[in-house]
Amino acid sequence: MHTGSVPFASGHDCEIHLLADFHVSLASELIDLLETNYYRIFIYSGQLDIIIGAPLTERFLNVLPWSGLEAYKSVDRTIWMDKTQKDPVSGFVRSVKTLKQIIIRGAGHIAPYDQPIRALDMINHLISGEEFTST
Repeated sequence: MHTGSVPFASGHDCEIHLLADFHVSLASELIDLLETNYYRIFIYSGQLDIIIGAPLTERFLNVLPWSGLEAYKSVDRTIWMDKTQKDPVSGFVRSVKTLKQIIIRGAGHIAPYDQPIRALDMINHLISGEEFTST
């Protein structure tokens, strides 16, 4: 990281500086991004996340006033598979326009730590634009 002799701390000081941003809605900014139909937007949760779980994310997306809302409400989740893995079911994906709502199977709040292979696969899909497959 080329930080030289800068010591790494626990992150507590950083967290204290971010407290004013906790519980501040970014819904209007998200709507702006969704309405451009330009950016690929992934909103993901770990299946076992007890802090910001998938049901909370889905509840938020079910009331977010954007042009894809009705389509989001009616689209089914697909099973996301990675056949290169011993346990190929990586999670579940709901896709509408440029939005993908993803649940990473077997992950908690820190999904990349809990399921690094699945998180990397998700990021690779984001970068490449490749669709998530269920076969």
